[in-house]
Amino acid sequence: MVVVSSGFLLMALCAACAQPPADPKVLVESLGDNDFDKRQSAESHLKNMGSQALPALIAGRAHADPEIRRRVELIIPALEQSVRLAPRMVDMKAGDFSLKDILKDLSAQSGYTIETWPNLQDRPVQLKAGRMPVIMALELIGRQAGCTLQQGFGDDRLRLGQGQPPEHSWFDGAFRVSATNVQQFRNIDLNQALGTATRRTDSMTLGLNLNSEPRLPLLGVGEPRLSLAIDNLDQSLLGPMPGEPGWTGGATRHISRYGNGYRSQSQGFSAAMRRVSERSTHIKLIRGSVSCVVLVDQKPVPLTQDILKAKGQTAVVGTTSFTIEEVQETPAKAVTVRLAVKESGKDGGTGSDYTWLNSMYQRLELHDAQGRRFMNQGSSWGNSGPNFAQLTFTFAPPPPGAILPGPANPNAPKGPVGPPARLVYTVWDTLEHVVAFEFRDLPLP
Repeated sequence: MVVVSSGFLLMALCAACAQPPADPKVLVESLGDNDFDKRQSAESHLKNMGSQALPALIAGRAHADPEIRRRVELIIPALEQSVRLAPRMVDMKAGDFSLKDILKDLSAQSGYTIETWPNLQDRPVQLKAGRMPVIMALELIGRQAGCTLQQGFGDDRLRLGQGQPPEHSWFDGAFRVSATNVQQFRNIDLNQALGTATRRTDSMTLGLNLNSEPRLPLLGVGEPRLSLAIDNLDQSLLGPMPGEPGWTGGATRHISRYGNGYRSQSQGFSAAMRRVSERSTHIKLIRGSVSCVVLVDQKPVPLTQDILKAKGQTAVVGTTSFTIEEVQETPAKAVTVRLAVKESGKDGGTGSDYTWLNSMYQRLELHDAQGRRFMNQGSSWGNSGPNFAQLTFTFAPPPPGAILPGPANPNAPKGPVGPPARLVYTVWDTLEHVVAFEFRDLPLP
């Protein structure tokens, strides 16, 4: 069952019946109108215009009218976030195509490299015309072609491999939530007295998976919040309340600025529930949301232009300082770099949050002078504290034809890497985002 979020449906319906777009400059001026309803209407229209309205709004920061300046400052942050999180939309063409040709077209439209295995490329797919997020299009195609999104490669490509897409999916913009399994666990504690409330415990969990587009990789997923969960007998399946058997004290999974320190397009999580009656056979309806940390922007910053001569150099990027303590090159052209890294900002590297440090493995790269990347062969760290660590990285030329994980450098030429040159640190801009989901008719064990 492929389900489209109500927010996406509403957006599509509004687009179909919308009037010709107003001039955003005129709408910004209307933010200072004497009529309150006109001010509110202009604000609503500007929010719905997305990125098209941003230049006029940014210019409105210097407006002479304080009311316009005030409203502009309220609109811009939310609009910038919605633009950054907006899905890549693709237009599906009606007709009969091979999987290979469809993926080539979607790659061109979305800007993503979309691949499939050679034995799947000639599979036929019949399409209907429509406009939708690229991850939704890939799921619809996969249902016909017998293929599904593959995960775990660590790069920025989309791959369709053998298999069926999830039976239960929910789409919220650039994100997909899929239900993966329902597990029930029963336990009898023989050390508890017969008849006590804690002697027998029952628990049930719904396994879920969150997928994102390659340009919005996930750094962490929090604990889901369920607003509704009922079985086919209309009984609530929401987890135990304080004081009830099975209550865990309300512990939730913590996600920090850099999540677990590693970006990915897929992360699993689970929702706790309870089964009230043995007569219930399926989950009739479940609604909820999950908070996640999304990597919304990556900016590479060179720490040195000549790594082999960089011993003793210090570079500061934002609140993070890097001192290159040792550089060694082996006869096989591998390069070992030892750095002292210190984080002074309050957003990372404080207390017991080491995720800023975990992320260094994916944020430090060695390039040649033309931007070709070396392969990271491993790292280690020591002499560490909450905001300091000594890191050692080993980089080596990749084998011919290798596809390295991480953000691609579109300006880097093809071919083997040249002599090592730039040590590059990628600044990560993250934000916390809430993804909604809803499922119906999930079978119970």
